[in-house]
Amino acid sequence: VGTLVGSRRALGVGSGALVAAVFLAVIGGAGPGPLLVGGLGAALAWDLGEHAIGLGEQLGRETDATRNLATHAAASVAVGAVACAVAFGVYVSAAGGQPVVALVFLLVGAVALVSAVR
Repeated sequence: VGTLVGSRRALGVGSGALVAAVFLAVIGGAGPGPLLVGGLGAALAWDLGEHAIGLGEQLGRETDATRNLATHAAASVAVGAVACAVAFGVYVSAAGGQPVVALVFLLVGAVALVSAVR
């Protein structure tokens, strides 16, 4: 909805709802894989929406920016996938039955890494 109307506020609310859903999954006891994918999905939704809104403001809504958006999406997904793979590898090698708090820190670290690389 945020990109449809060009509203950063709507985009922020939607992305925040996705992050809240991931935290609810943490409370529900979801494993690290789904949490990482959910966190990556929330970060990608915000990043790609923000990029699309920015392009719309700079170039106008009538401009065909499909190629630019596809390139940005592919790069963001690639960086996020690598970050999730590294985070999951660290989790598997280091966490032999750690509490849920370790999963929360793992998720926050992966989202921070994706945001920093952006």
